[in-house]
Amino acid sequence: MGAKKIKKALPIMWKIITFPSVCFILVLVIVYMLFTMTQSLIAPGRISEELKAEMQKSDRIKRIEVCFSFTPEDFHIQALQKIGTVAGITDHSVFMMFATKEQIEEEARIYWIKQIKLPD
Repeated sequence: MGAKKIKKALPIMWKIITFPSVCFILVLVIVYMLFTMTQSLIAPGRISEELKAEMQKSDRIKRIEVCFSFTPEDFHIQALQKIGTVAGITDHSVFMMFATKEQIEEEARIYWIKQIKLPD
């Protein structure tokens, strides 16, 4: 009896799935999931080796430098302030203080951040 219900439901479900609006939403969901997965895979490469070694030693890093390939604007600085404490800004960098490992990893997932390292 259950197999008959499934056979009747399949054509209806196929019509719903092939409806243009549903297809568009499915494509958007898939693109967002791929983008999120890509950022998670790329994120560890944005953290410098020196910073990774320091993250193994202590829970909080006293000062880090978040590098951009452009001059950060208010939007970028405010986004970083939501994650941690912003301590200074230069042409293409923002300095943050007392960052935890989780905060650094969260920052590394942001697509407009080029590199996160210990300041020179």
